[in-house]
Amino acid sequence: MSAFAYSRTFATAHWSAPLTTPVSSLAPSGAMYSAHAEDIVDQFYNQLRIWRRETYSDSTIAAKMRHPAFAKIVAMGSTVVPFIIRELRTNPDFLFLALPILTRENPVPPQAAGKVREVINAWLAWAERTHPDVR
Repeated sequence: MSAFAYSRTFATAHWSAPLTTPVSSLAPSGAMYSAHAEDIVDQFYNQLRIWRRETYSDSTIAAKMRHPAFAKIVAMGSTVVPFIIRELRTNPDFLFLALPILTRENPVPPQAAGKVREVINAWLAWAERTHPDVR
């Protein structure tokens, strides 16, 4: 059986697997499978730790946004938006800077500009409307 036929059969057989099942556990031993949900989560949190550690004392937003770890978080795309929302709820910081880039939206009212807590609250209210399942 070709790799394509095998992967098609495997995908069809596992299409109804619950979302709570780790992606890595769905691939049979020896299968050609490279994208793991755990990898994205690990990459996100590794880059977030680096970014927070290395930009903690940066006083400018530009410096925080220029950091390579921030660029890597943004490069992960909209997949990481729920992770960012969760982080803003538990560890509010300048991570919200990635959201306008990733979502192409800006729910922050003009009067909140420069007020970090108000900006975060605007994004969390946006998340309640657009991602109600993210807790």
